[in-house]
Amino acid sequence: MDFKSATPKISPSLLKAQAQGRLHKPGVIGHHTDDHLAPMPPARISASQIQRSPFEGNLQFRQWFANSHVVDELGRPKVVQHATTHEFDRFDVSKIGGGYNRFGPGFYFTDGCFKTLQCFAGEEGRMINAYLSLQNPITSGAMDVESIHRFFDALHDEVFENGFDARETHREVKLECLREPEYAFDKICAAASNFITQEDWFRSMKAAGFDGVMRPVHGVMEYVLLDPRQIKSTTNNGNFDPLNDRYDA
Repeated sequence: MDFKSATPKISPSLLKAQAQGRLHKPGVIGHHTDDHLAPMPPARISASQIQRSPFEGNLQFRQWFANSHVVDELGRPKVVQHATTHEFDRFDVSKIGGGYNRFGPGFYFTDGCFKTLQCFAGEEGRMINAYLSLQNPITSGAMDVESIHRFFDALHDEVFENGFDARETHREVKLECLREPEYAFDKICAAASNFITQEDWFRSMKAAGFDGVMRPVHGVMEYVLLDPRQIKSTTNNGNFDPLNDRYDA
């Protein structure tokens, strides 16, 4: 399989569905910017499309990928997708948009939903096929008590630029998380868009011991990365440089 595939042709029926609003729009559910789409169901990658990575024998790739959780049923590195209408050579934290993100700010990828991705990208867009180095993602709505404390202890921006004081909200959410730790991460995500700044989100997630999120959504796995260096394209030059935020380097 050639992962350097060009943007496929979009069928008239898909374009019609998009125009009628029957497909999810960016910025509504699980999307990290207004022009980058984290996809929705139902289409999935078929088993016949899962093939061995050509980089598995590459020492730099193995060191960069390490014990990533983004693997297929046989434990091999999995290719995931991100759709965009823009040209860029790296994922930029400063370009992450506001609004609702299902699992907080970050770079969203998926392992399926080609039709929705293609429809979003359109003839002017493209899909980025990539490997992800996701070593310690949070995989459910639960957090242990220590992680909850570390997350909230790392919050710095308690008074927002507009003068809003979020300290009381942070205390209330923390108490709710400690009361029901099995739902802690979901409670934090619900508060993130309005009461936690993007800088605090990245700092607190890392303080809690997580380098991203890996959660199923409507039967499709969704991945959220916190660092652009965790993302390397299938057209990488073979270096897989862990210090370079270009996804092709």
